[in-house]
Order: sequence, then structure tokens, then C-alpha cells
Amino acid sequence: MALLPVIVLLLGIMLIPNYLFSQEDCNELPEEIEETCTDWDFIPVTRSFPITSGCTITFNYWERECTETYCGYERTIKQYRFSSIDIPDNCYAVLNQLFPGWPDDFGTINNNYFNNLIDGIFLQLGRDDFSYRDDPPCAGSPPYCSMPERCNSKFEIRYSMPKCRAYCIYKTPSTDPVPVLRVSTIACPNTPYSGCCQHEKYFCNCGGDIFVTEVNTFTQVTCNPFAEPEYLCPAAPPGFEREYIPCADACGD
Repeated sequence: MALLPVIVLLLGIMLIPNYLFSQEDCNELPEEIEETCTDWDFIPVTRSFPITSGCTITFNYWERECTETYCGYERTIKQYRFSSIDIPDNCYAVLNQLFPGWPDDFGTINNNYFNNLIDGIFLQLGRDDFSYRDDPPCAGSPPYCSMPERCNSKFEIRYSMPKCRAYCIYKTPSTDPVPVLRVSTIACPNTPYSGCCQHEKYFCNCGGDIFVTEVNTFTQVTCNPFAEPEYLCPAAPPGFEREYIPCADACGD
């Protein structure tokens, strides 16, 4: 038990790739908006989310806040950037869906479920943020409000993922009291521009209920499955297991 803090520290120090490199192009906003943005803040949050079926996970991400003038008024863009997710070995509800071969194999990932997992977590973080804001209500009258659009919503969250991406996966030693699986993504470097999966969610308040409209934009590019990411996934510390899943078109439908 005394070694556990050391193991967790190693996981934090040795297994975090350069996310500014891997996702910076997909997170760049138009210059007039970039000029208004705060600095990126790194946030690790440990909690359960509706989509994690009661499991407590650690979600590591970056966030910043920007201002856009659109349709004649200022609106807030809360921008997120995924870093990694730590899933305890006893979180069967998540791991069984994320890895088809679990618990014997974590070298194959259910990409659609991964996308839904990340999207559900960012959606909940956005809902939590919006609930503390004094923003104008939805158009219409409760309970028959209009769904928000970019032009009539003063708050949105936005996040992007590389369209051609690979996965770095690490598992802490099985001797840990509760082994943890860390999953992160990297952009495949096989082309100068690999494309993005852009997600925008517009929020408004309808008599105490939060209405959300989702808009997804996926760049149409071809991924090279032979661009192996092995050399980009950091080596695992002694006792850890490591897998990497090759480059693929990972936006989903």
C-alpha cells in the first residue's frame, strides 16, 4: 500500500504525451476569437458521470473560455480539449463496452463507444457550467421552448478530436489495490493535415430545463492505417502494460 502514491505519480509524469502537438490544429479558432481566449487550464476531475453507469473515473482535460460576437451580440464559447481518461479495473460497465476483449485483451477498442463516452462527459461538464450562468432563456415559453441555435444561444461548448487518430493505452500493475487503465489519443502524423471531428453544443434554459442542440462537423479525409503510432506512445514504466491501437478514421457516423 505504501507504494501506491509512487505508482500514481509515475502514471501522471511518464504517461502524458504532448497534447498541444497532437490536437492544436483542431482546437485553433478564427483569429478574432483567439484574441479573446483565456489561457488553457489543465483540469483533472475524479467523479462519476451519467454515461459511466455509476463508476468513478478520473477525466483529464484542458479548458479555456473565449468570446464571439455573432448575430449582433457577445456569446461565450467554453472550449475543451481531451487529455486522457483513467478507468479503474473494477469499472466493468465501461471497460466491457470500451474493450471487446476485456479483461483478457485491451488491444482492440470500440471507437463508437469511446466517442460517446467522451461526448457524454463533455456534455455533462457543459451542463454543470451552464447551470451557474445567468444567461437569457430559450425562445418561446416553457415547456414549449425552441431549441437553441448559434444565433440565439449565448453559451456553447466546443471540442475537437483528430479525425485520423490512434490510441495509447496503459494499465497499472495488477498488484495495485485497484489497477487503473489510462486511455489517451494522438493525431496520426502521416499527413500534414489529418482532419478534425468538431463538436459544438448550444445551450439555453427553458423554465429550469436545459435544452441543448448538437452540431457535429467532420472533415472528409483519408487515413493511412499503416502510420503506426508506436514511437509516439511513451514507454511504459516497469510493471505497467502498454497497448497502442493503429491509426484509423475515428470520428464515427
